[in-house]
Amino acid sequence: MNKVLIAQDVYYSGESETEEFYISLLLNRDKGRYIVVYSPEGGMSIEEVAEKSPDLIFTEKLTRNGLPAIPDT
Repeated sequence: MNKVLIAQDVYYSGESETEEFYISLLLNRDKGRYIVVYSPEGGMSIEEVAEKSPDLIFTEKLTRNGLPAIPDT
């Protein structure tokens, strides 16, 4: 992976409430692949989410070109 794109935080005034999400880019050294780990329950307490609601943590394997990998069968 040659680039990581970061979006700027943007908050809009109005009726919608601010939400936090968790996203992380990890390297699986055994397989030589990157993995995106994300959760809609995010914020800084991802460890608590993992303990209480592991079903709300999702992962996506990436190929070397940064595209989602085809699931292993």
